[in-house]
Amino acid sequence: MLGKPEEQSLVLSQQPTRCQSKSPHTIDCSVKNPVELPEKTPVNMPVNTPAFLPNDLDIGEGTILGNSYKVEKFLGQGVFGFVTKCINTQTNKAVAVKVNKNDPKILQQAKLEMFMLEQLQCLDPESCNIVRWNSIFFYFLDRERICLNFELLDQSLFDYTKDRNFQPLPISELSSMGIVHTDLKTDNLMIVDRRQSPIKVKIIDFGLACLVSSLTPDVTVQPIFYRAPEVMLNAPFNEAIDMWSLGLIAAELAIGRPLYPGKMEIDVFRFITLTQGQPPDHVLDHGFSFTPPLVQFPLLCFTYMYEIWYTYVKYPDEQKRPQGPVA
Repeated sequence: MLGKPEEQSLVLSQQPTRCQSKSPHTIDCSVKNPVELPEKTPVNMPVNTPAFLPNDLDIGEGTILGNSYKVEKFLGQGVFGFVTKCINTQTNKAVAVKVNKNDPKILQQAKLEMFMLEQLQCLDPESCNIVRWNSIFFYFLDRERICLNFELLDQSLFDYTKDRNFQPLPISELSSMGIVHTDLKTDNLMIVDRRQSPIKVKIIDFGLACLVSSLTPDVTVQPIFYRAPEVMLNAPFNEAIDMWSLGLIAAELAIGRPLYPGKMEIDVFRFITLTQGQPPDHVLDHGFSFTPPLVQFPLLCFTYMYEIWYTYVKYPDEQKRPQGPVA
C-alpha cells in the first residue's frame, strides 16, 4: 500500500540573477530538509542514454500522483523519467507531470532542474517562450521520486514535423540569466497549439541545464546532431552553444532533415568543416582531446573532400568508376 505523504512547503534558495522574482516561488512537496544543491553542476551526465519504461515506477493510467493528479496517459519518456498528462481532480485542469526515476544520480539532477526552474521564475513564460512550471510534489512512500508539474503543451517540433512526414516548414532570455540549456533539439521545443496561427513554440526540459559559471571544457553535452564544434574539441564554451543548436534546428525545419547528420563526432565535424571551414586557430589551440589528433585534421579534411570529388564529380557514373581504393 502506498502511504500518503505529509504535506510540507519548500522554497529553493536562489542565486543572484540579473532580474529578480517579485516574490519567492513556494513549492509544495514532502521533505524533511531543504534541497541541498551541489557547488557545481554535473553537466557530464550521459547524453542519449536509453530511457526506462514507465512500468519501472509502477505507474499506469488512472494512478493518482500526489494527492490530486490522476494519470490520463503517457506523453513521452527521456533519460531521467517520463511525462504524463494528468487531470487535477480538484480543479479538473489538465497538466503535464514529469516523473523522475528513483536513482541517486537522477534525484540529484532533478534537484538541479528544480534550481534552474526557480531561477527562471522572474521571467514571463509567455513573452520569453519558456514552459510554465507550476509546482513540485513527491510520489511514493520513500519520497525520492520527484514530480514536476508543468503547463500542458501540444506537441514537440519533432512530432509536428513527423506528422507532416518531415516536409520542409517555412520559418532567442536564457543567456541573460547566465543559464545554458545544453540539450536543445526538436524534441525539447514544444508547440503551444498547432491550430493557432502564428505557431508559438516554447522551450522545455531543463534537466541538463546549468550555469555558465559552472561549465568546464572536459564534459560532453548536447545531442550529437546539434553539438557545437567547441564542445567536440573540448575547448572552452559558453551559452553560445545553445544558439548553435537553435540554428541547426531552424535549418532542420527548413530542409526537413538534420543539417549535420552523423553517428560519431568525427562525421558531424566533417560536415561542419566542409560547409563552414576550419574552426578558428584559437579554438583549435584550446582543443585538447579529439580523435583523430588535431595535427591530422587538415589532412583528414582534404582526404574527405577528395573522396567526394573523386566519387561524384570525376566519375559520376558508377559503372565507369574504377574499383578499389581512391588513388
